[in-house]
Amino acid sequence: MSEMDVDGRIRNYWRRKELMLSDEDSTRLDELVASLQFRDATAGTPVPAIEFCSHLNCEGLVPFMERAYRRFETVRDRLVPRMRFLAFMCMSGRRNISDAFCAVVGDNGWKRLGFREKPVYETLREFINERIGDSRLHELFHAIVAECVRAASSMGVEIGRRVGEDATDIRSLKFDDEAEYSGYYRHHGYRVDMVHDLDDP
Repeated sequence: MSEMDVDGRIRNYWRRKELMLSDEDSTRLDELVASLQFRDATAGTPVPAIEFCSHLNCEGLVPFMERAYRRFETVRDRLVPRMRFLAFMCMSGRRNISDAFCAVVGDNGWKRLGFREKPVYETLREFINERIGDSRLHELFHAIVAECVRAASSMGVEIGRRVGEDATDIRSLKFDDEAEYSGYYRHHGYRVDMVHDLDDP
């Protein structure tokens, strides 16, 4: 029995299929395939933050926001795009909400984040500063970690079974009134506690 040229048969199959397509359909197919290709985010081929955030699944974090809204069910569907916006703001290195808002609205990035209509600045500002705010940001971080652990365990990966803790000192800016003086390090700064997964290679 002779060997079959599988690759050749596949090429012939697709060649015949492409002949059936009109030029317009062929162009649309090429654009669709190009948009769906995986892009490995490396230093040489960075992926824009807006593209990365457009694929984030924030559904597991939506219940966290329930306490922040009296009529939660009326805004529930609108929370995922808002969380993606917050992620975009952090990942893109934007220092304030207005910069991130201008970047998202000016480039139609709001569609990629999942907004049904163009968002209003005040809505996003209120979501970040008032609904989450400083007090709930820490809780949101814990909710994100819990969601990561849950997602990993659903794939058979165990996170946080053995952990180690370390502390480090970060020197503050010269006129930072909130920084505390450290007698050990002999300067003003902040103590940062870090937790490491000891099973991570």
